[in-house]
Amino acid sequence: MLHVHPLQIETLSIAPTTTEIKSLTKPPLFTAIADIAQPGYLSNQTPRHPARCVMDVKRSVPPGGVVVVEPGLLGLWFARTFPTETPGTIIVPAWSKPGAAAAIGLIAAIHGRHATVITSSPMDEITAAIQEMGTQIEAPVKIEQWGPTDIDLSKTQSLIAVAGEVLAWRT
Repeated sequence: MLHVHPLQIETLSIAPTTTEIKSLTKPPLFTAIADIAQPGYLSNQTPRHPARCVMDVKRSVPPGGVVVVEPGLLGLWFARTFPTETPGTIIVPAWSKPGAAAAIGLIAAIHGRHATVITSSPMDEITAAIQEMGTQIEAPVKIEQWGPTDIDLSKTQSLIAVAGEVLAWRT
């Protein structure tokens, strides 16, 4: 997970790198989160389990792509359960403002990275304007809107119980 302050957005143009795994021992937090997320990765329930939503997005992102998720409950699930091989693959802005995630996604697209943005439904006007701007300048940003019929956030308290309350993103 990469927290990006708006004044540091240029870091999105840095080429992805890989990291070497030095140990196969998983920390207790990893195991606790896995216990909550793994059953959901393969779940076919409707609305979808948050971990299934994360996995579906993961499968759709090409190598070198970036996923930007608006802060809040959606951002929490992605930040804690998105499987990454490359740093900077998942971005949850450290501040909650309309259009912030879409703007970061657009900048990534301008720099040639496939960008998927996840936002809550209904889409706010600023995010819609950024999506239109991306289309006009031929730097399309894939923006997905998720609401209560798409994702079941009822398991969020279980995730917070093991991962801790989110202190960022408060407006």
